[in-house]
Amino acid sequence: MAICGRKSSRYPLFYCMLIIISLAGKQSFGQVNEPANTPVYDYLYRMAQKGLIEWTDYQLPLDRTAITSALTELADSAADLSKTELAELKFHLQEYSFDSKPPGEGHVLFKRDSSNRFRAAMYEKGGVKIFLDPITGIQRFMSSGKKNTQYFSGVRVAGYFGKGWGFNFFSKMLRKKVTLSIETGRSLLLRGLFLPYQTSGS
Repeated sequence: MAICGRKSSRYPLFYCMLIIISLAGKQSFGQVNEPANTPVYDYLYRMAQKGLIEWTDYQLPLDRTAITSALTELADSAADLSKTELAELKFHLQEYSFDSKPPGEGHVLFKRDSSNRFRAAMYEKGGVKIFLDPITGIQRFMSSGKKNTQYFSGVRVAGYFGKGWGFNFFSKMLRKKVTLSIETGRSLLLRGLFLPYQTSGS
């Protein structure tokens, strides 16, 4: 009987896709790297500047477990944080609770997990921990004298298979606005589809 296929009722298409996604992700021996543009890096850098933690981020991205350890260390100095910094700490601890807790049993689908963090999907069983989250964002850059704005959306799937293997997979769809400067000082706005589908692992 085929593992993935219409004739297989034992292995639904969802699990086949999950296998493919996990194999496409970057193997990192229990490590799941957090993208370099994630806000937690700036927060931890500021806390390090205040002398509350030791933090080295000269080479990004870093492992999520390293981020979790730094946040846990910072929680011991909560009395030295401002109200805003405490709120940020609470947010980040909630975000990275997935990595700090031992694997449990169960799943979450479009609701909050045990740390009150909303998840599109999460699965835990027998040392396996996997989450799926929607992603969306915007970035601006210059290219050939043109101002470009990219909007992206997609999904992120990441997690651990026991203590020895971690994976991190992104699938993004990008759209781009191009603003062209003209001699009159006005601008011409062009809309178009940019890179209809891009898949990348990190």
